[in-house]
Amino acid sequence: MDQRRFARLYMWSIVVFGSVITVLTFSQLPFEQLDLRFLLLALLAEAEQLAGRPEEALRLLDDALAQANRSGERYFEAEFHRLKGESLLAVSPPQAAQAEAAFTTAIAVARRQGAKLLEDRAAASLGRLRTSRRAQSAR
Repeated sequence: MDQRRFARLYMWSIVVFGSVITVLTFSQLPFEQLDLRFLLLALLAEAEQLAGRPEEALRLLDDALAQANRSGERYFEAEFHRLKGESLLAVSPPQAAQAEAAFTTAIAVARRQGAKLLEDRAAASLGRLRTSRRAQSAR
């Protein structure tokens, strides 16, 4: 199965069966043997967060960053940091300072890689955090 078809199948399964079932199914795959392991880890982490399990998302993202460091595969590094920031905001209590640092790291990594879309995604996340902080301090 080619990578594009596998990614479409994964996204379709999230929509049809729900993120919880999909995460439980796909988390059993041997990521070390898949070319798409970094994409899948990002998708799994995002699904965990959306399913209300930000701690599990953080665990997956820490694993993904460690694997990226070991392998030298940096393609999804900026997105891992952005998702880590989003997950840090979703834990209770929210870790806003750590989330801001993760977003800032994501922006720096994306700029270094010339990945404008990932830079914009991280900048949007950072902007939402800062807007939320301003709104809270105005109250």
